[in-house]
Amino acid sequence: MNLFQFVLNFKGTPPWLNATTLTALTDRWRPETHSFHLPLGEMSITLEDIAMISGLPIEGRALTGKVRAAGWRQRVAALVGVEPEPWTDETRKDPRPSGVLFSWIQRHFHRCPRDASPLVVERFVRAYL
Repeated sequence: MNLFQFVLNFKGTPPWLNATTLTALTDRWRPETHSFHLPLGEMSITLEDIAMISGLPIEGRALTGKVRAAGWRQRVAALVGVEPEPWTDETRKDPRPSGVLFSWIQRHFHRCPRDASPLVVERFVRAYL
């Protein structure tokens, strides 16, 4: 199983990110060739690789649509089924003017139920992507 399968295959539990591995891959990424330069050779990740690993279709409508700050909470709710709560702390600025914090994703999408319907699984995948 390669790293990307490990990170994206999380029907039962959310992905566990190995910081050392991610740092090593980041250090070996070459933006000029869009590939990883490893001791055993060059490795590229294609859209087809991601489709096979994640099981997401690569044809059809985009997952997110257009990106606009206005109405982002409603768009999040449409995509993942949970609307983020409005910011209520008047002493601090909202840290998420157009998106959710990772802690919110972990709180609401920590564990996908084993008997989850395909719709629920898709929402969990969207939340982490």
